[in-house]
Amino acid sequence: MENGGFRLPTSRALSRTNSKMDGAPGAWIATGAFLLAALWVVWPAPLHATWAMPSGDSPVGTVPMLNAWIQWWNADRVLHFWSGYWHAPIFYPARYAFGLSEPQPLTALVAPIIWTSGPVPAYNVYLVAMLTLNGVFTRRLMKDLGVGPGCAAAAGLAMVLHPLAVHNLEAVQLAVLWPVVWLLHRLILFGRVPTWRSGLIVGIAGGLVGYACLHHTLIAALPLAASLGVLVVGKRWSAWLPPLLASGGLALLFTGPLAYGVGAAAAEHGVSRHLQTVQALSAQAADWLTLPATAWEPTGTSRTAQFPLSPGWLRVILACAAVAGFASARRRELLFLFVTALIALFLSFGANLPGGLWTVATHWLPPLQWARSPYRFAYLFQTCIILLAFCALDQLRLKISIMTRAAPLWRRAAGWSPIILGIVLTLEIPPPRTALCFPPASSMPAPWVQHLMQVSHPDDVMVCLPVAPDSSEAGMETETRWMMYQTQHRLRLLNGYSGFIPRHWAELRTMLRKAPLNDETIDALEGCSVRWIIVRRSPSVDAWSASTHIRWVYEDAQFRLGELVSTRQ
Repeated sequence: MENGGFRLPTSRALSRTNSKMDGAPGAWIATGAFLLAALWVVWPAPLHATWAMPSGDSPVGTVPMLNAWIQWWNADRVLHFWSGYWHAPIFYPARYAFGLSEPQPLTALVAPIIWTSGPVPAYNVYLVAMLTLNGVFTRRLMKDLGVGPGCAAAAGLAMVLHPLAVHNLEAVQLAVLWPVVWLLHRLILFGRVPTWRSGLIVGIAGGLVGYACLHHTLIAALPLAASLGVLVVGKRWSAWLPPLLASGGLALLFTGPLAYGVGAAAAEHGVSRHLQTVQALSAQAADWLTLPATAWEPTGTSRTAQFPLSPGWLRVILACAAVAGFASARRRELLFLFVTALIALFLSFGANLPGGLWTVATHWLPPLQWARSPYRFAYLFQTCIILLAFCALDQLRLKISIMTRAAPLWRRAAGWSPIILGIVLTLEIPPPRTALCFPPASSMPAPWVQHLMQVSHPDDVMVCLPVAPDSSEAGMETETRWMMYQTQHRLRLLNGYSGFIPRHWAELRTMLRKAPLNDETIDALEGCSVRWIIVRRSPSVDAWSASTHIRWVYEDAQFRLGELVSTRQ
């Protein structure tokens, strides 16, 4: 039938299109769309993929360079069969230095790129691949929830554009959401048929979450454990409890070595979470009422919000409707996602919870003591809300189809409203234009690095000056830049950056800020077995040249490399 010279698609034609989108060609088309969306998120980094990295909203390159260095160290340990994995060559002579950061062993997947092209292109490939997989695994989950192929693909696109992930793109490990989505998927399938096989796959998925990001393990474990009862209520405990315990044991088997390394580092260096720090990194009500600046809706109370955590009002409304407003054969599974979201929302308030509830929770649930940034529970909340919102959209599509069945022309015209709503829902919070950071080029080592590699021994220790001027993220960019140079010369460093700074380096760094090369600091450097000193040139360098304890062996317009002459006879 035609209307004004235009032929509207018939329901049979739409069914054929949906059938094609539901098969292998549709999967490839959807994956291509997810890849394009991932490239949009990191743009313009693909134009400079070998020498620049995206840093999200932050103009500071500290965290991206730290994560690129972590990827390099994982790739390096693959060549050594993981020997000395936890004793990374930073903060020398500290032990378990690598356990002070997020280990991210999954990044070893890009080791061949690091070996051949360096950490910067590998970082960019890894980030784009992980964002793409966020969409792929979301689409698979949505299809198993009975969602049509169009809405399933749109949900995948929305997950690629996950608001908190793309606005904090510098924390690449937190943007790896597909293991969490896969874990949600496998738990839902386990709830349908709780077998040993489905339970073991849940354990593998849970372990993979830790290999991608230990912080996501902490974020997901408690809300999922607390809401799991929704999936198994009414079932015989003997049918689901033994395989579920087995899945938990398998997940612990996978993540146990990582937890051991991080725990050993905490014990070695006295790592603790001060309540004031945790409170500063906990969500407040204003944060949940505020959208990111890129949202097309009013952003809310952004003046008082520290973290804009709202996933979008339209998504929240539809997520509630998915559970409360629509009849569904999958009501139990939607309720599981909804309860998980609510628990994550509650925990995101962290130390800002009234009545000292956070202190009580950390007492009875010790793993919560490691939650330095409780607001990050919002990652799980936003993930569940996106899934629920597109389930509601698909329900709405079906209802419109049924309600307009008696009027074929209007049915076909009204059929476009869910498509328009889906586009709005997908792009409710567009990604920001990411800033770029420019680490030292890995393809061409700096001249001073080339000279150092010729005259040094692999076991030598060096210190890099200047050190970070303060403990802010911007100030610490100095340290991570020196760490990126380390991926070229591979010597052990006194310098370093992580979520926790060892006491000996914090004290020595204070000395180096005040008087970099006086007799006291020279003695301290000798005590750490330092042989080489690299200095980024400044007017004060001329004063250091007079030191009888340093033999300068190389200099150019930017750097000066010296060998420490021992004062101990």
